[in-house]
Amino acid sequence: MYFEEFDRIDEAYYRERQIHGWSKKKKEALINDMPEKIHEYARCINDTYYKISMEKKNGDNVTLASTDAQPAEFSKS
Repeated sequence: MYFEEFDRIDEAYYRERQIHGWSKKKKEALINDMPEKIHEYARCINDTYYKISMEKKNGDNVTLASTDAQPAEFSKS
């Protein structure tokens, strides 16, 4: 079991909502008093992040948005 104490109900609610969205691994790290693991488990490890982080590590320039992107046009109906 894990608990935290707060002086204000809104702070407790905010913290509860924050933890509610965490992965099981992050919650287990919190319960087992391993705060360093929480940050490790919070890292994004999808393909896009991995590719960008590796390019930055190698000193390559990284562009996240297309240079030929055009704004969307809306029609009035």
